[in-house]
Amino acid sequence: MCFTRENLRAQGMRLTGPTVMIGDNKAMYEMVQQEGASIRTRYYERATLLIKRAVLLLLLAPYLVSTQFMLADIFTKATEKAIFIRMRNRMMNVHAGLRSELMLTLEIAHGAVCNSARRLVGNL
Repeated sequence: MCFTRENLRAQGMRLTGPTVMIGDNKAMYEMVQQEGASIRTRYYERATLLIKRAVLLLLLAPYLVSTQFMLADIFTKATEKAIFIRMRNRMMNVHAGLRSELMLTLEIAHGAVCNSARRLVGNL
């Protein structure tokens, strides 16, 4: 992100404010928010030094995303069944409420509207 920001600045674009950095690693989020190192964080200080510096220079603004809202977690770890189903439905663009409303439309619609609703229900 720092490279992209510098590249845009070199091309004459005006950048205002920090760029958003989204992640779900709470330890990393807390470490880049506070200045200095502690005994617990010293061993991976080198890996986070660039991000920490970018946050202090207001180039990046980290945001912590809860595990229940991080869609990529479905590929990296076991999740509860309800969370898995919600993430799967979000990724597959499943809308159960929309399907039932379209079925109701099929019952009362006529002509071109009915044909359009049939095609939409077939795509869901």
